[in-house]
Amino acid sequence: MEESKTVSKPYYWHEKKINFNRRATWHDYSSVCIYMITLRKANGIPPFAILSGSPSTAYTRSTPVGDQISFALSELHKKFPECHVDRHVLMPDHIHFILSVNERLQGFTLSKLVNSLMGNSTARLRKEGLIAAEASAFAKGFNDRILSKQGQLQIWKNYISDNPRRLVIIKERSSYFKRISAVTINGRRCTVYGNFLLLRKPEKALGVISSRYSAEERRHYNALWSESLRCGGVLVSPFISEKEKALYARAVAAGLSIIRIVKGGLPERFKPWKSEFDLCSSGRLLLIADDSYDPQQKGIQRNECLELNDFARYIVSTEEPQLTLLAR
Repeated sequence: MEESKTVSKPYYWHEKKINFNRRATWHDYSSVCIYMITLRKANGIPPFAILSGSPSTAYTRSTPVGDQISFALSELHKKFPECHVDRHVLMPDHIHFILSVNERLQGFTLSKLVNSLMGNSTARLRKEGLIAAEASAFAKGFNDRILSKQGQLQIWKNYISDNPRRLVIIKERSSYFKRISAVTINGRRCTVYGNFLLLRKPEKALGVISSRYSAEERRHYNALWSESLRCGGVLVSPFISEKEKALYARAVAAGLSIIRIVKGGLPERFKPWKSEFDLCSSGRLLLIADDSYDPQQKGIQRNECLELNDFARYIVSTEEPQLTLLAR
C-alpha cells in the first residue's frame, strides 16, 4: 500500500546550492519505500528516445539506446527481488521511473541498486556497439524523490505520463515571457505571466512565514522548504514580509522556481526586470496577479495579505490548478 511506504521528513532547512544528486541524510535508503528516480544521459551519448507529435498527441519513441535501457530496467527485479519498477518514461536526454522497494534491502542501499542498473545498461550498450567502449550511458549520479505524503504516488504517475506533452510545449515555445490576461484560478480573476508549467510541478511548497505559527508548524514548513530545495521544487507565496523576501532570495540563489502572487495587477506592457528577468528566461518564474492593474496602490492591508496567503495555499494544495479564460 502507498500509505505503508510513506516516510516522514525532518524539520530542518539546508541553505545550500541545489544538487539534484544529493541523498536525503535523514532517510534510511535500505527501508521499504517508493521512489521516483531520474537518470540523465551523459554528454555525447545518442538520445534515449525521439519526441514526436503535438501537445495533444505527444509521445516518445525509444531509440536502440533506449531499448537497451528499458530491457535492463525490466530485468532489475531478477537481481533485486525486493523491488519492482511501477512505471517509466524514456525522454531524449533522461529517464524517469517509479521504484517500489517492497522488502528491506539487506547489506546495500538504493544507491547500489540504481548504480547496478546504470552499469548493466552501459554494459549492454557497449556490447551492442551503440556507445564507445570507454563511454558511460548516464551522467554521474541520480535524483531520487521519496514518497512522503498521501496522493503523491498518483501525482508522480501523472507527471511521468505527461512528460512528452510538456516537452513538446517547451520546444514549441520561443520564450517563457508569455502573458495571459482575464483568466480565473479557483474563481479568482487573474493575469498570469511566465512559465505556466510550474503549476504542474509535483513538489510545490508554501513560502508563507507567520509569527503565529506554532513550533510544530515552523518545523513542518522548514521540512517542506528543505525537501523542495533538495528536489528542485517550486516555492509559492506573495512574499510580503521581510522574512518571506529573505526566503525568496535564498530559494532563488539555490535554484528553486518561484510562483509569486502579486497584489495590484501588472501594467499592460509589463516585463520583469533584474533577477526576475533571469528567472523568467530560464522558465523558473510564474507571476499570478490581480486581473486589473492599479497604479495608485500604496501598501497592502492585513486582510489582503491573508487573502493572498490563502490563495497561495490553494496553489500548493492543488495538483494542477486550472486556468479558465474569460471573455473581455
